[in-house]
Amino acid sequence: MKNKKLLFILSGVIILMSTFFVIALEGSGSSGQVAYWTGSNNTLTGTNNFFWNINTSKLGIGTLIPKGKLEVAGDIVSAGTGLGGQFRAIGGNYGIMMRNDGSNTYFLLTNSSDQYGTWNALRPFRINDASGDVILGNGALYAQHGAKVGIGTTSPTAKLDVNGVIRTRATSMTSCDSTTAGSITYNLNGTIGTFYGCKQTGNSTYIWTQLG
Repeated sequence: MKNKKLLFILSGVIILMSTFFVIALEGSGSSGQVAYWTGSNNTLTGTNNFFWNINTSKLGIGTLIPKGKLEVAGDIVSAGTGLGGQFRAIGGNYGIMMRNDGSNTYFLLTNSSDQYGTWNALRPFRINDASGDVILGNGALYAQHGAKVGIGTTSPTAKLDVNGVIRTRATSMTSCDSTTAGSITYNLNGTIGTFYGCKQTGNSTYIWTQLG
């Protein structure tokens, strides 16, 4: 280690700069390995677990052949709790973030042209960490893990529980058979609409029946 001082003469004024140190570093490694300080004797070393591919300008952690700008062969842990979320992907004018607040895991969106900003008020996708239940469209659809689905309700009591009006569009009636039994359709004949249900009437016998 060498102790040096820099002396500058500017327009006849002598300026003595602060003391600085020159440290001689040495070590060993292979081409492409990212050097790191071992913590003793000013020694640098490298490892194949942290590798810079000089031909493709890609960084690999745990791999010598990174296929993206960064490839990690192993687990990535992110424990950030700030407004930036814990994972962010940028595309076009928007950013999408994945965030776990300890109770729920969210997919969150930024406002347009604010790709690196915080999330907006939209809640397109949420997972309850404890139950595994999935909530879509800020509660528009609630899927209990392995159980029931609610539309407009977060407490479904049947396989499908709809809190609101169900609408089926007028359509041509398909065949009524074992694959469509139990179906309900709305048929429009001119200006008259009729509901029909496909039901089984006997052994391998099925028929559309007018409802109401």
